[in-house]
Amino acid sequence: MSDEQAPQRKDDRYRWTSSMSLWAELIVGFDDQPKVFDSQIIDVSQSGCAVQADLPPEIRPQVGIIRIFGSRDDVVVEAAGRICWDKHTSLSSRSFGMKFRRQLRPDLLERLIHEGHISRREHPREVVGIDVTVRRTAGKPPINSAQLIDVSRSGLQIATDEALEMGERVLVTLPTGPSAAVKVRWARRCESRHHAGVAFENLTGSRAINEALKADLATVG
Repeated sequence: MSDEQAPQRKDDRYRWTSSMSLWAELIVGFDDQPKVFDSQIIDVSQSGCAVQADLPPEIRPQVGIIRIFGSRDDVVVEAAGRICWDKHTSLSSRSFGMKFRRQLRPDLLERLIHEGHISRREHPREVVGIDVTVRRTAGKPPINSAQLIDVSRSGLQIATDEALEMGERVLVTLPTGPSAAVKVRWARRCESRHHAGVAFENLTGSRAINEALKADLATVG
């Protein structure tokens, strides 16, 4: 199940837009004991979700439980399911696809949409997992280490050693040279790293990044 192709969910998929008001944890079994890991929801549907967490390589879960908590640490969502795919997105971080044993209630998704936590994903997102350069404006702490976690035509998810700020504009550059100006839409701490979702500032940057990554994948293939 390591680094498998992610199967397509047939029901509507919603991207996770909330980062500060809700938080998540992934619970998996290891050595007959439950292990709990702070997690970042990537997207969710009635039948499953994609989630990112920092799991050590020796833990290869087959099943798990995802819990999403509100601002008062109350459980908003709790769902058990089977791990369908498992991909490395950085040195210590991995993303997982989970198929729920029981579908989420439609009214629960409607509530999350109404409260602004999720929105319909307009563009498919591809898991990447490569080192990139992130440049900030003068006066802010420099980013010395950054990874590109996933990409779509509308934006990126990156992990950095320093926290980015909501609304901040930065320049993301691939190892092969192409770069794009992006704006931070959400940011949160996840274990030892800072994760951020950023949107492309213009179509030129989106094309430069996506076409370069597509060419790199074709070369590797």
